[in-house]
Amino acid sequence: MENERYDGPQAGVADISGVPHYFVRLNTLFEDGDEFSVWPIDDESLALEQEAWRLYVKAWDAGDHKPVRLTELESLLDARRTTPPAIARTMFAQWRFDERDACHDDSGPTYMMRWR
Repeated sequence: MENERYDGPQAGVADISGVPHYFVRLNTLFEDGDEFSVWPIDDESLALEQEAWRLYVKAWDAGDHKPVRLTELESLLDARRTTPPAIARTMFAQWRFDERDACHDDSGPTYMMRWR
């Protein structure tokens, strides 16, 4: 799931070795091997992020404005998304598009990230 995008993913939630993590880009270029700060996400935050993603996708696909609930969720999640804790680690991501025809769906965007 993406929380921020500019010429590629800047921040969001990703599966890293089977564990959901927040990620935030540390460098400014969008290339293979981009550098990110990553840290595990707790169950409550993950559930809220999934709700926010579903609301975003529904509004985007319908051409609607951002729902009030999405704005509320973003306010609740902002500090969790953008402030890496002391346990955060630096990782590099490589990008690959998957086989889905849509640009995104309820499960996330149509690319895969390989973390190293």
